[in-house]
Amino acid sequence: MKKFLSAIGICAAAIAYAQGTLILNNYSSYDFNGYIYAANPAPTGGNCYPMVGNGTPDPIVVPANSNTITGTQLEFTNYKDQFTNSLYPVSTWLVSTSATNQSIPRTWNHPAVMPGGTVSNNTRWAGSKFFMTDPATGASVPLFNANIAVFGSCNSSFIPDSFVCPSGSAEMFTISSGTTVTTYFEIY
Repeated sequence: MKKFLSAIGICAAAIAYAQGTLILNNYSSYDFNGYIYAANPAPTGGNCYPMVGNGTPDPIVVPANSNTITGTQLEFTNYKDQFTNSLYPVSTWLVSTSATNQSIPRTWNHPAVMPGGTVSNNTRWAGSKFFMTDPATGASVPLFNANIAVFGSCNSSFIPDSFVCPSGSAEMFTISSGTTVTTYFEIY
């Protein structure tokens, strides 16, 4: 009976940290260009490993006015299914399991990043490093770039969950219902 209860506890803990859904709504008149990442929300020893981020050589681009109202939002339900279900698929994720084991490329269908996989079960959407560009010219929008994170930094410095500049703003937050966690990244 103890083994059974232990197994249930481990499964419940794994589900509690499963990455959840990420929804990026870009309500601004600029294109989002960025990297998104997930990390362990219950860091031990001052780190947030494992960490996962989009590993494509170019950033994810979410065009101006791409959001749930227009049906063009970036929405990832997990690392694997996003490849076939998202308007902005990521083919390769970079996985870091420790400070000494950084940026291991994993394809979208690698067992480690599949739902129920080790990395998937121990990470939650955490943040983004992004910049905005003018859709007409492709030029970067002055000052509209930031690091933003939903549960702070994995390093000693704090990364805010919101950002404001003269050209726009952004915020990142989570909504939980039971074991379901949805992370929203809103750009205005």
